Amino acid sequence: MGDYSEAKPEYHIFPSIWSVTIDQKAKDNPGGVFCEIMESDWRDKGSRKVTYHETARAVNRMCRWFDSEFGPSHNLDSFTYFGDNDLRYTLATIAAQKSQRQMVIAELDRLTHPALLLLLVDTKCFRWLGGSPAQAALGEPLLTERPGIQLSTFPPLNHWLEDGEMEDYPFDKTWDEVKSNPCFVIHSSGTTGIPKTLRYSLEMSATTNIIERQPDGSLDKSNWMTEPVFNSRCLWVAPPKWLGGVIGQLFFPMYYNLCPIWPPVDEPAPTPAPVVAEIIAKLEPECAFYVPSTIRDLCLNKTSLEMVKKYHKWIGYGGAPLEDWVGNLLCTELSLVTFLGATETCLWALDRPEDPRDWQYYRMDKRVGWRLEHFKDDMYELVFDKKPAWQRFQGAFVMFPELDVYHTQDLYSPHPTKPDEYIRYRGRKDDLVKLVWLTKVRAGDMEAALCRNPMIANAMVGGEGRPTPFVILEVSKNARSPTAAEELWAIVEDLNRTLSAEVQVPRQNVIVAHSDKPLKKLGKGTLDRRGILIDYQEEIEFVYSDHPII
Repeated sequence: MGDYSEAKPEYHIFPSIWSVTIDQKAKDNPGGVFCEIMESDWRDKGSRKVTYHETARAVNRMCRWFDSEFGPSHNLDSFTYFGDNDLRYTLATIAAQKSQRQMVIAELDRLTHPALLLLLVDTKCFRWLGGSPAQAALGEPLLTERPGIQLSTFPPLNHWLEDGEMEDYPFDKTWDEVKSNPCFVIHSSGTTGIPKTLRYSLEMSATTNIIERQPDGSLDKSNWMTEPVFNSRCLWVAPPKWLGGVIGQLFFPMYYNLCPIWPPVDEPAPTPAPVVAEIIAKLEPECAFYVPSTIRDLCLNKTSLEMVKKYHKWIGYGGAPLEDWVGNLLCTELSLVTFLGATETCLWALDRPEDPRDWQYYRMDKRVGWRLEHFKDDMYELVFDKKPAWQRFQGAFVMFPELDVYHTQDLYSPHPTKPDEYIRYRGRKDDLVKLVWLTKVRAGDMEAALCRNPMIANAMVGGEGRPTPFVILEVSKNARSPTAAEELWAIVEDLNRTLSAEVQVPRQNVIVAHSDKPLKKLGKGTLDRRGILIDYQEEIEFVYSDHPII
């Protein structure tokens, strides 16, 4: 690690205004590729390349449409957008910045209706924009609950990309004038309760841009985790409603010159592994960002695994840990790039481990201001301390300037033999289940162990305030059907052999998830524990009345 003392020059945030960057690139290199999209005929024709000229023109067209539909923006007026997972999200975010608005990104399948209303009230939003007439109609209940709200339908993507002259939309603000203005609003995943309203300004967004180039073009440090992102052509499967999507489809193209390949819009998000395998075969992307469950599914299939190793130089992942067997399988075949952070804080600066086999340990740059605060046994909470001189690395305090200390609620353990900058993720503080006699169950560790078996797609361990833990098992779609109860119990028995008697799962506490009631997940791919407890309340009560389920 370097010496990042207070005596060093301040690490300011690099100024970057999205619309100015796009306009300049459209002028300097109009035919340069901003991104690739996959239209309905992609299996025959491959991807469509969208140039900087087309992007700048679409943004100008959107700005003028916003003025026509909503009227001129007076005070960073907000609008909520909900549409298909296509390029309109990125274009509208840039257009919101250029026309001095803020776009509210609502992930409706993750928000309860009361939470949506709170989001609209908090953002003073009276404009609902749907990507189709049906999506605009989703706002109709708000007409009585939020009087004065305006419902509009956003034209389709081909309208914004069509040829034709379009006058530049004027923008003459400086960085200092606009850096603190919110450009888009996103909500947290709800891991710890009601989703939070999070306002991303240009300044907050630019905390993603941590890597400094020296005058000779070299990097300020040679072992940045995100260094492979530079100038990459990358299949990015996180949908644009997630911060992980915004990072790969907007931030990285702006700051790292990454060319994202958008997955087909008519497929579920995140894109299923069989479709991903088709895309790899057709487009041969040199790298990709996947959620961990997709990487797992790709590795379970021999053909898709070989394609991954053949075409990908690196694979990025984030939102949840990668299973050990998956990482161990890939770490010496290609580079594993971890994107670590939170919706509230954006990305945290990481260094690559010296040995790729230490991929599951994170080396966090000291300028993040991190330390470990002991929690229990060998687990420590990751905590950030505010250091004004390190602003570029401390998104937590750009988002929450009133704080001096930020508690992540994430638990880590130090490497048993290597320096203290190597830390391994162990779970959330609220992942620990406290049984009735105060014994704590490490739910995350147990769930990870169960999911190592290819028969299990997902698992959730619970039992807060109960005498023994329970587990809900979601059987993999690739598993033999029907799956015998004895096979599932054998998997749980294997886990029990590694546990002390007081935290073992009794047979009657094993619940098999219903096919029409899969285990809910939050946007980042982690379990929605509160939602699952509600969905399976009846089954959970049943097992504690001594009625065996399997």
